[in-house]
Amino acid sequence: MASLMLLSLALRGSPAYALPPTDEPSERMLRCLGDAQGSISTTPQTVNLWQTATLSWNVKVPSGCGDLKLYVDNQVVSPTGSRSIQPIADTGYRLHAALGNGGRMLATAAIKVVLPPRVTINANYLERLLVQALRTPGTDIDVENQVELDLSGREYLPIAEGVTLAGGRTARLAGPRLYTTTRPRVLFAILGDNVRITGLRLQGADMGVPDGDDISKGIFIDSHVNVEIDHNELFGWTGVAVDVKDEAGKIDYATNPDTVHVHDNYIHHNQHVGKFGYGVAVGYGAYALIERNVFDWNRHAIAGDGRDGTGYLAYRNLVLENGGYDDTYNACDLPDWLALVSPGAWAVAKALCLIPGSSPAYVLYTHQFDMHGQENCGINGLFSDAAYNCGTAGEYMDIQYNSFFYTKSYAIKLRGTPQGWMAVSHNVFAHDDIDDAVGSSVDSLDPFLTEASEPILSDNLVGVNAMNELGSCDFDGDGINDSFLATGQTWWYASRGDKPWVYLNTSTKRRAEVTLGFFDGDNICDVLADGIIYPGGRAQQLPINPLPPGGGVVSAAR
Repeated sequence: MASLMLLSLALRGSPAYALPPTDEPSERMLRCLGDAQGSISTTPQTVNLWQTATLSWNVKVPSGCGDLKLYVDNQVVSPTGSRSIQPIADTGYRLHAALGNGGRMLATAAIKVVLPPRVTINANYLERLLVQALRTPGTDIDVENQVELDLSGREYLPIAEGVTLAGGRTARLAGPRLYTTTRPRVLFAILGDNVRITGLRLQGADMGVPDGDDISKGIFIDSHVNVEIDHNELFGWTGVAVDVKDEAGKIDYATNPDTVHVHDNYIHHNQHVGKFGYGVAVGYGAYALIERNVFDWNRHAIAGDGRDGTGYLAYRNLVLENGGYDDTYNACDLPDWLALVSPGAWAVAKALCLIPGSSPAYVLYTHQFDMHGQENCGINGLFSDAAYNCGTAGEYMDIQYNSFFYTKSYAIKLRGTPQGWMAVSHNVFAHDDIDDAVGSSVDSLDPFLTEASEPILSDNLVGVNAMNELGSCDFDGDGINDSFLATGQTWWYASRGDKPWVYLNTSTKRRAEVTLGFFDGDNICDVLADGIIYPGGRAQQLPINPLPPGGGVVSAAR
């Protein structure tokens, strides 16, 4: 009870006070608390990071009040004393007095910590140092790979102008984990230009498919330029892993559509029932360049809100087969008007209901790359995708060289009429038919739908699932073979065959058209295609040198 009373007084900043109200404070309690006088100070008042200082306090205890208890924060202290401190961030200190059921805050002090240009987070207790470094402009923050930093309960952590937050994530190393077990509306809010977040694992609270109104976002960007989000693992966010907006109008397709660059990330398990659950989202006139990412287990991998001037450039991404879950319905309870909206789904549902004693579930899946319309047309219900299915649908969406193994619904869907266009070219789809891979609101068969547009299609491949034709070779030099994937548009490798895929190169050459081996004298696997060596499988090209005496491929891999 005393600790509760102490907290109440600290917040009130009042003289003596007693709790609960049924207990009348004694005259002695009020006198002892009211007449106590104290001071607390730090010497010096400003220190550099890891520098020590002295915290000193002095209390004049009224006569007859020898049982008055004194606290510096939550630690019991004598009336006069000092101790050495080494604050890791700006810190405040409070001197309290307590007696019986009452308490009073006597004095406060603060110390300011000046951070160096580069800060290292190498232990899990350095949460407050991280928070201060993030809000200090121009700071480079290095987070070591062993760190697992719990940010539960925090939200809208500001990232200031010019800050770089970097971990050591690689194809083999998972990197440091910054996580929350709560659902912050936004965990990191970028509040300045020239910010980079790289090499980290940023984990939200939900690895399943939750329902409800607690929507959490990992990284939020609004009207800031030269922002780079790269080589991270982003997962567990019910709302959006990376949310990009431009309410101040600083991003424009004609001048800087790539000023927010989201690349080479592993973005997965960002899901929610019936709404949100996005990997990357753009809205309010924003653009982003989204390339060379691996998406899996997202409701939408990329989503756009359809507002004027909104769009994205999506290049060379790898969309794996999982995710897309929208909702589950009892097929026998579906209303009759759904036969107008989606005859195929209607027929399946009714067939299931013919099974005696059944109450079958109908699972609805949605698409992966998305652009909303701004309006609702026709029937706003199940299967029609009628929410935001017409009107203006963003501005420009350029979708090239992506590989889609997802087939539960469309890979790409345009849900209205863009101010410019949605171009879908040089992509590869596991769908057998391009009409099953790329759709628009017209495909909902809603008889009341009058406003929609079709994507512009060119040079796409269908019916290709290169997961069935993997190669094996050591691309990271650790002496253990890795998996090699040639999708028909891009090359990737997965360290040891069980780590996330990493982009190597853009090429239409499939596994059967290339040779894997060690051709340039190092211990990194190379790719030979059409007489050209690609060192490490990457874009630099080398001519083939004459083979050593005896000939043959040196240490060729499968």
